[in-house]
Amino acid sequence: MHNCGGAPSNQAADPALYEQRRSIGRRGLGFMRGITGNCAMLLATGVVLSSLWIASYDRAIEVRLPVRAGGCGVNLSSYRGLIQISLIPHFPTGRGPRLRSVDGRDEVRAACWDDLTWNDSLAGFSYDEGMLYLRDEGGVSQMYWSFTLPLWFGTLISVGALACWARRRWVESRRRALGQCVECGYDLRGLKIDCPACAALRPSATSSHMPVGAH
Repeated sequence: MHNCGGAPSNQAADPALYEQRRSIGRRGLGFMRGITGNCAMLLATGVVLSSLWIASYDRAIEVRLPVRAGGCGVNLSSYRGLIQISLIPHFPTGRGPRLRSVDGRDEVRAACWDDLTWNDSLAGFSYDEGMLYLRDEGGVSQMYWSFTLPLWFGTLISVGALACWARRRWVESRRRALGQCVECGYDLRGLKIDCPACAALRPSATSSHMPVGAH
């Protein structure tokens, strides 16, 4: 039976339970809205990493970012389904950017990479630290930290972002079709005003400036 007051039927039966469910729904929509706000960036990242994932079995790619003397050097390596990020603090000399791509189908190179990365990782995730010999920077050894991530993780991010976006659109369209508030699900059938539940949660400009002790 339609509720002329605009409230869902379970609100009158158990107001506390209704308010709890509505609060959970609002938090869920807030989370999905935050994910959807960055959906384009997450999808772009997923597409790039997925492309690297496929290409990494044919080519080994190494990127060295520019750094000043005393700064933190950053090396990126993509090969055989993994991306490795190496950080070298207190870099001894300055250097410019460098991009190198070599044939990744070499069996010796593949075996050495797997032994250093995949074999000591957890599904592709690993961390390492030690001393790195910098041949092009005067032949000195420097401390480094290395993080290895699987490139399939980028595909997972892309699918997850798309699922959150689709879920939010489905919830909004369903609520709109049922005559409910898109934000909280309040029953607005028969009402020609904005959602009273959402309006009640907005801070009032008059109450925020009300003098202390005023009623």
